[in-house]
Amino acid sequence: MSSSKAKAAKPATNPPLSFEDTLHDLAVIRSSNIDLAAILASAMPTGTGTGTAITTATDVDGSVARSHEFAQAARAAIKIKNRGDVEAQGERVNEVRGQLEEVVEGFVGGS
Repeated sequence: MSSSKAKAAKPATNPPLSFEDTLHDLAVIRSSNIDLAAILASAMPTGTGTGTAITTATDVDGSVARSHEFAQAARAAIKIKNRGDVEAQGERVNEVRGQLEEVVEGFVGGS
């Protein structure tokens, strides 16, 4: 059996990560001054006897799954930022704060 037939015979459980999306995510992380090494070091289990080396297929699968979840969460956060939801809510908070300050001034000045 040729290698292309062997690849076609394997059922794909998860679609592979898009190279373009992965590069974009890494560029965003780099431009955000996030220390990825510190994040990964805190997420890795300790005391396994093998250090931080990934040794089994299940460890690799788990690592890939966590990486995929992280990329999805990062994309969601970037979409929220790009939509301007945070800025819109900040403007609303500032408007309410200004109205409350006027009310307080009315109470203080009116007594």
